[in-house]
This record gives sequence, C-alpha cells and structure tokens, in this order.
Amino acid sequence: MNGNESQPSVDYYEFFQKMAARTIEYFTRIAKEASDNRLLVGSYYGYYWGHVSAAPYHSLDSGNFGVRYLLESPWIDFIGGPYPYGERRDGCEINGFPRSLALHGKIWESEGDMRTHRSGEDQRQYGTTDNLAESIEVAKRDYALNRSAGSCYYFFDFVDNWYDDPEFMDTVAKLVRIDNFLRERKDSFPRRVAIVVSEEMVPHLSNTESPWLWRITEGERSENPRIGIPYDVILDADLKSVDFSQYQAVIFQDAYFASDETIRLVKEKIRKNGRKTIFYYSPGIVSPENQYDLDRSEQLTGIRLELDETKGDTIVRLKNGTAAMDNGAVSPRIFVNDKQANVFAEFADGVPAAATKSMPDSCESIVISHPQPNHAFMREVLANCGLKIYQTKGNAQCYFAGPMLAIYSRGPGSGEFELPDSTEIVADFFTGEIIAENASSFKEAFPSTPQTRMLFVGLRKDWQAYLEMLEHTEMQ
Repeated sequence: MNGNESQPSVDYYEFFQKMAARTIEYFTRIAKEASDNRLLVGSYYGYYWGHVSAAPYHSLDSGNFGVRYLLESPWIDFIGGPYPYGERRDGCEINGFPRSLALHGKIWESEGDMRTHRSGEDQRQYGTTDNLAESIEVAKRDYALNRSAGSCYYFFDFVDNWYDDPEFMDTVAKLVRIDNFLRERKDSFPRRVAIVVSEEMVPHLSNTESPWLWRITEGERSENPRIGIPYDVILDADLKSVDFSQYQAVIFQDAYFASDETIRLVKEKIRKNGRKTIFYYSPGIVSPENQYDLDRSEQLTGIRLELDETKGDTIVRLKNGTAAMDNGAVSPRIFVNDKQANVFAEFADGVPAAATKSMPDSCESIVISHPQPNHAFMREVLANCGLKIYQTKGNAQCYFAGPMLAIYSRGPGSGEFELPDSTEIVADFFTGEIIAENASSFKEAFPSTPQTRMLFVGLRKDWQAYLEMLEHTEMQ
C-alpha cells in the first residue's frame, strides 16, 4: 500500500477490466442488432476463480473482472467458461456467478470439459481419472455442482472421444432424467447463507503470486462445499439488487477494498433483522487512496482491527481448542483490537484472531482473520449463528438442489447428516435404495474409491413420482 505511487496501476487495471467487458458488449450488440434481436448472444468471460489467484498472466492482466459492466447490458444473454483447471478430481467450482447473472435475466454456462479415463496421461494435471468408475462419479459430482449453483453446462471433449463409453453416456442420460424431475420440485434445503465475492477490490491487488489468494480459490473449490450447508455466491455489484430477506448470514469473502456504496449497503440494507455479517481476513482495509485505513475497515465491519506487518504464518484456533487452521504465511497479520467485541478465536501466540460484536437490530458482525477458514471452523461458526448444518460430521463435499442432496467423497470415512423437518424419505436417485424413512438424521459410510451419492430428500409422493417417471421413460 503506497498511495499515489501505485495509483496509476489501480487506475489502469480498473480501466482494463472495463475495456474488456465493453469490447465484448460492442460485438454482442452487433450480433443482436443484425439478427433483429432473435439470437441469443454470449461470450466466454468472467473466469473469477480460475484467474484471481493465477498471477501474473491470468490474474489482473486477463481482464476477466468486469462482469459488473455486463449485468444490465441488453446486448448479452449469457457468459460462461470452463471450470478452473486445478485439482479437479479433488474438487471443482463454477468459474463465475450464476446467481448474479440470473438476477438480470442472464445465464452462466459452464464448459464441461471434464477429463475421463480416456483423456490420457498428458491431461492428468487437468483431471484425467483413473478408470471408468471414477469418471462416472466425477460426472455425477459436476452435475450436482452446476445444479446447486444455478448453472447450466455442456460436455466438451476437444473432439477427442473422451466420453465415448456406453456406461458413461448412460449415466449422462440418467442425469438428464434426474434434472427433468428436479426442475418441478421445491427446495428441501432453504438457502440461508450468501457469500459475497468482490470485483471492485481486484484492481488494488498486486499482480504477483499470493498464498492467500490461492486460499480463497481453494476454499470455494473444496472447503465451502464441505461445511454441509446450501449457499449462494453473488457478486458485490449486486448488493443493491439482492433480496437478503432469505439469508440469516452474509459472508464477505474478499472485501479487502470496499467502496463507499458497499459500506453504505452493508449498514443500511444487509445488517438488518438479526442478520449476521461475516468478514474474512482484512475487510475494507484498503482506502480509495490506496493506503491501509483501519478506520475505514471499522466503518465496514463495526469491529476495530489492527495489523502487524512483521507477523504472518501462525495458527488460528477456536477458543475451545477445536478447528485449528494454518494461515499459510499470510502477511500482514490482521488482528482484533476491540474491547467491546467477544473474541472466539486466537492465533497461536494468544493474539485475538476472530471476534463477534453486537450491532443494532439484533445483528452481529463477525471478523475472522483468515483468507479462507476451513470447513470445520466455519461449521462451528455458522452453527453458533443459528444456521442448520446438514453435514454435522465428516468432510465430504455437499451440493443441494431442490430435494437433492449430493455427497462427494474421495476415500474411506463416514459422515453424519441432519435432515429437514419435513423429510419422509431419503433414497438414492441411481440405485433406488431407501436410506432412511421418517428420520431426523442418517449416517453414511464412504467407500475407499471416489463416490457421488445423489440422494432424494423429501416427501414419499414426490419420490413415487420420480419412480413413475423412470418407469414411463423405460417403456418408451
């Protein structure tokens, strides 16, 4: 943070994101007008998670952080792109913001270029699977991921026959039938958590590799789904558009810079009706003048923070001794210095690392001095906020859509799961196995090989409707 000296860089990268978005809009407008607005027109763009931590080339220099300039454009109907390419077998994330686009009548379309056992060793770094069985389970996981995020997707094998296997294509056909069924069903799992991701902070980043930026991309890929709670991911540009009444908690993932408008919306719109606002690492700590500004941070969170540029790699631990997290050489160290706040986590040397503070209208503000708290830590934090956690034990990745709970595991272990109050039956969409009836919870043993368990959770009449749909389809 060095003020005027680096301001030209901030200005340039703000301009560059806008220029990239406006260039796309220029050409999509030509196509829309040439077709008398009959064509659906879109672009590959907005690869947030794949690029934000991939400095130098794929980060700020990619120009992919101007989605906010396209949200209200009448000249573009969809944007999309592939999943980020790192560690795909272990976990996967949608590269953009389907929920934000949907608010503006637009679609995010994922390029489903998943690698299979037929993709070859040269594609191993991008997710080549070990065998057909793993390919099928990853395909099921990717469907659940897209359905949960509100995204659509298509398969793309680079014209290389990666999916040329009858069993694999039979799985795809079954996923289509499940999708047709889910479209007509209400949610069994209400979404009470929103995760807000920032584009406005991106021009303030240094275009060099950063371990804490890697942490947030890793978190969206594998940690957030392991919490065991349904959530929506929205762009900070949509704070003014989102109806927050359904959410009990709003997490600000990376609001290191927060504009005056963002601070105003947090105070006047989001921090209402007993809602919890949760901020990671260094919220609002960068000023418009590109300096560290602890007063501005306090305006955003309501909690006084301090920083120590001499400290970095320490452990954050809940006060009761559970859920330790290694910061991973994050510097500067941000810590809580507010006598009115209730500290609930500390660094290894006892310095306050996380705290909660009462706010007007029965609200709470929470700051956690870590760029991406792990799933065990956040599971406890959100439970203390009054949220219902559906995976209470275990580290499987969970995806929720309508009456579907999908559970993705990579190796042996077990999980314990709570159910919505109205649940009459839990059954496997693929095998038809009845897992539980009239129960409030169930346990699941994970095999030693990768598995995506796609479960129906809901009313018996709806499960029966699914079985009848399958029977009708097979008779055709």
